[in-house]
Amino acid sequence: MLELNAEQLEMLKKYLSRAMNTEFYMPMKHILRSLIDSDVDTMLSIFQKSIPIITKDTIIGNEKSFIPKEAYHRIRLTCCSSGTSRGKPSFTFYTGDELLYFKKLSKRIHNNMLRREFGLGTPALIIVPFFMTAMGAIVFLQLMDVGYNISFVDSGAPVAKLTETIKNVGPLIIKTTPDIIYEIIENEVMDGIEIKNVFGDVEHIQFTGNVIGYARRRQIESILDVETSETFGISELGGPLGGECYHKNGMHFYASEKMIIELDTENKVLDINVIDKPTRGKLIATPLYREGMILLRYFTDDIVEIDPNKCGCGDENIRMKFLGKIQYCFRSNKTGEYFTPRDLEETLLSIDDSIWEFMLYVDRDKEKGRLIIEYLWDPKASINEIKNVLEDILGIKIRVEKVVFGKINRTKPKRNRIVFV
Repeated sequence: MLELNAEQLEMLKKYLSRAMNTEFYMPMKHILRSLIDSDVDTMLSIFQKSIPIITKDTIIGNEKSFIPKEAYHRIRLTCCSSGTSRGKPSFTFYTGDELLYFKKLSKRIHNNMLRREFGLGTPALIIVPFFMTAMGAIVFLQLMDVGYNISFVDSGAPVAKLTETIKNVGPLIIKTTPDIIYEIIENEVMDGIEIKNVFGDVEHIQFTGNVIGYARRRQIESILDVETSETFGISELGGPLGGECYHKNGMHFYASEKMIIELDTENKVLDINVIDKPTRGKLIATPLYREGMILLRYFTDDIVEIDPNKCGCGDENIRMKFLGKIQYCFRSNKTGEYFTPRDLEETLLSIDDSIWEFMLYVDRDKEKGRLIIEYLWDPKASINEIKNVLEDILGIKIRVEKVVFGKINRTKPKRNRIVFV
């Protein structure tokens, strides 16, 4: 059963009342009313048993039906979701109060991420998709509130424009998605340019958006001689919602203080409060702070790992690793567990850190796979070593092929490294 504190219970009752004023949840009005009027134990039991889990497919095309009637006149920001994994546009709506909440969250996240303090007026550059996206708008508000001297460039600009902007701005901090940095490095390497000259005085890169593993970040830190950190948000839930501290041991999910979080482990849907060891599953969230869109028990498409162990920084918020979208995760024939894009990245770079780009094509019906890889430097491991490790993990036959650097197609906005054929 769910465990909520007194503040969360009050927030849940208000949230359920708002849900009754939406077109989507109106048919469940009698269930929502019974929840509000029940004692605590009954309320939480009914919540898990009677409220259906919704998905992205439920929302796409029906976004406005999730807006409470009383919130229509208070919508201050309407953005295209930057996290769609269905290839279809999806919109999300925020009120002014929500945006203020995200600004408070962002300052808290930002201040806990950096090993050294950057003062007011620090030159910072944002490289994210800006046109009609939640990510662009909210990241801009985040860094503006911190007091930095902000410049920005749309990530859709040509690589030459991105590198020119970095040189002209001379930022100490860059906020962007991992793919942008991959693309810049790849472009400059092929042109024979010294990468560190491109990034100049940059000391810290904050990654957001796409999944990036620790091994990949160590590789980038070595190439660019910078410190990196990771933050995250989910467009439908708002953002930023959390980020890692300088211990770099999973991201602190700060918004969990005002959220009901469940983890679907296939065998059982768990409340995060009962998890006593690192556990993987599907993230199901009910954001009690949302006013512009009411989402009860929303499956975000994300496979995550929740770690209940305390972090060395002393922060009490749960720590979470985002491992990949479920559409791009392979269910291991050997272990039955999900093998995620992050697992693939960590596995390959642990075998050979000279590997740069990679794509795994899986034919589940025939139980075989084809891995294409390219190298940043001379290979350190043999093709057979890579093949044997992956076959052992996945339980399927793998064919490994090496290609010329820069030949693997890079898709946007999400990087899908496990593709099913």
